[in-house]
Amino acid sequence: MHRCSGSPQIGGPHIEIFHTPSRRRIHQVTASDNTKFKGSLKNYFEALISINNDPIPVSSCWRIKDGIPLCPGKRMDNRYLVVSLPLLYSVEIGDERITCQDATKDLQIWDFPPTLMPDTDFSAENYGLIYDLVGLALRNLEGNHFIARYASIDRGTIYTYNDMEHKGCPVEEPGAKFSTHMFGKNIHLPDGFVVYQVFHLLRGGAKAQDKFFDLRTSALTNRFNFHFSTSNLDKIFSMTYHSEDFVKLDSRKRTWLFNPFRSTTLEYVSRNPPTDNVITDGSLDPESEEETIPKKPGTSGTRDSPYHISPAPSSNSSLPDSLFGLDCRCGIVGDGNINYRADEHGEAIQCDECKNWSHVACQRDGRASNLTRNSIFICDFCDPRHILPLRVSERK
Repeated sequence: MHRCSGSPQIGGPHIEIFHTPSRRRIHQVTASDNTKFKGSLKNYFEALISINNDPIPVSSCWRIKDGIPLCPGKRMDNRYLVVSLPLLYSVEIGDERITCQDATKDLQIWDFPPTLMPDTDFSAENYGLIYDLVGLALRNLEGNHFIARYASIDRGTIYTYNDMEHKGCPVEEPGAKFSTHMFGKNIHLPDGFVVYQVFHLLRGGAKAQDKFFDLRTSALTNRFNFHFSTSNLDKIFSMTYHSEDFVKLDSRKRTWLFNPFRSTTLEYVSRNPPTDNVITDGSLDPESEEETIPKKPGTSGTRDSPYHISPAPSSNSSLPDSLFGLDCRCGIVGDGNINYRADEHGEAIQCDECKNWSHVACQRDGRASNLTRNSIFICDFCDPRHILPLRVSERK
């Protein structure tokens, strides 16, 4: 949910929300998450599902066209509001250093809990709304071989599966305990292996999943004035925003979007704007000729294309008055003038839909690395081709 204070010239405050939910394609914790949460996956998870996190300031309103800001307001985002939980919650440890020569230096060390609590103790006890640790995926330091470790139902026996040994059959780890080989901060691991993924299973299954959806949609309705199209997970649902102070903006007026009629977002504007001078054509008259020139992030970096900035040879800062909202999957979010370091992070790329920037090197499968000069780039959050939408499967 994005909020902007707006200005009298463009009709006052406005709000943008995602109309349809999306599933996180890859759930990954990064080095910055490791530092922020001091290696506690429990603390990370609690922050992830919380709806009480402080909104994050963003460098500019989302109303930008051809690099020109159309709104001078101050923007604040409530990011990643979790509506539903997966039955199997898997977390990937995003550590690019694994394949480096000095792979053992500064690897992420996480404290993996035996259980995770999405809600209250009451919900855990009465609805099975609790995650139990069931398995680990391990990979070697070269990053080219994976093995699996998991526990029996009673957690009394630990098994390891390595397709290169024991004819591809899982074997019992002699003397292994759940407390020493599955959870905690100092897990006993095979030589040369690190934890790559951790898996938690929702104890109450689909019923617990439904209960969380019921609790969460009620909480989001009360706190953010959301309205959900369905009360259960049997149908693909959508969201709208309802407030006496705001009214939905006609898609035809959202001319700053690449394709407003296919956008996954909805926008709402003040029902009683400060003046009648409300923007209708998606543009504002610049006060000077300089304002028609889009400012580029980076002090000495140069544009290789309309969508890239090259790394600056030695500078660690950007122009203080440039518009540079950074939102990258590596975990770096906020004002790019503060958080972006060209010599360390390399090239950045801007989404033509939401106008946020992210590191080219952080895009999965290298899909942002070989774009031509006139290529259009739509990030994972905006492009439905790169987001796995929620799909309804048979529920028993």
